[in-house]
Amino acid sequence: MLIVLLWITSAGCGEHTTPTPLPPLQPTATTAVAPVANETAAPDTNDQLVVWLPAFTGLTTEGSAGAILKQLFHQFEQENPSIKLDIQVKADVGTASLFNFLRSAQEVAPTILPDLVLINTEQLGQIVDLGMVAPLQDDELLPDDNFFAPARTAVRYHEQVVGVPYTIDVIHLAYDSEVVDPPPANWSELLSGKHPLLFPAAEAGTSNAALLQYVGAGGKLLDDGSISDPEALEAFFRFIAQAHQQAVIPAAALDLPSFNATWREFADDHNNLATVQMTQFYPNSTNAKPAHYAPVPTRNGEELTIPETWAFAVLTQDTQRRKLAFSLIHDLLAPDVQGPWSQAVARLPSQSAALALWTQANDYRDFVQALLDKSVVPPKGPAFADFARRLQAAQAGILRGEMTVEQAIASMVAAE
Repeated sequence: MLIVLLWITSAGCGEHTTPTPLPPLQPTATTAVAPVANETAAPDTNDQLVVWLPAFTGLTTEGSAGAILKQLFHQFEQENPSIKLDIQVKADVGTASLFNFLRSAQEVAPTILPDLVLINTEQLGQIVDLGMVAPLQDDELLPDDNFFAPARTAVRYHEQVVGVPYTIDVIHLAYDSEVVDPPPANWSELLSGKHPLLFPAAEAGTSNAALLQYVGAGGKLLDDGSISDPEALEAFFRFIAQAHQQAVIPAAALDLPSFNATWREFADDHNNLATVQMTQFYPNSTNAKPAHYAPVPTRNGEELTIPETWAFAVLTQDTQRRKLAFSLIHDLLAPDVQGPWSQAVARLPSQSAALALWTQANDYRDFVQALLDKSVVPPKGPAFADFARRLQAAQAGILRGEMTVEQAIASMVAAE
């Protein structure tokens, strides 16, 4: 227990690299506000609000994203002179990730848990189940029409609102129009073409790329983790097997554990197609060979995406500290804050009013906003998480030659 406690209080912030977005924004503040507070200091609960943020927020790097947040935090402290913000930055993913810190702290050092955290909504349901977060009260709810519909869905669990959505990432296809023209819209066009499709086939646990193709085959993502349509499941696995046999899904895909790795592989060889997120595409698409974009090919050409949403969750149950936490969230949701910040970190804001303030109203922004309207939000809860893990494991089994299509189907059916 002592070793785990020391790890919690002393582990580094860990860095999940987020590319510098384009176009660059001018910093909006020069206030020197320390982005990472001393985690070993015992906070005075009367005058500190502890906030944990993921590294992609930009607070530990030089750039406009961090400057925007630092200015806002400074202003918040000026407006609340009796309150000191304790901002701590954690890694987005990995063993020292924000979620792992939360889970370990609850077990061995619950007093260091934050009052407010920005967390991936895939993990939001887990911290609700662990008793860290309670549903929002009626007076804490923000108007639903402030947010994009997928953002509203992403923060609901057991028919209750458990967080405030802040930023969204979406999956789409990247390709080089000088090599691929036009991009494939469906599986038939993809299989009849000569361009390999890269995606993070080695992603650990659940995979949004796999979920997208299952939904694209006609499957539905159900709360109870059951198979909505056996025919759609079989069609998905047969597509994976055929694409791998024809080298449309190359062996290199099995070495790609993330969308970042997928983008790097695509950037090295523009002969490929790549399933990536906006986070990789938006800041890196203008290079010697500009990348272009399209929806990911699906069974019948239906345009879909699976969003990745990060939301604020309030952990404190102290009435006054909850009020302060929601006051800070309210300030962060101001369109003139959320808009420039989201553009700087290359992620969609949760509100259309913030997206409207992006400095470049171009075709790509319109494309991702339209794609967001066609997104399918994965359910939360252990039953669906188990389904998603098994789907990814079966896909990987087919690609590694360890499973036939029939065995992959059996592995999914046996768990129902």
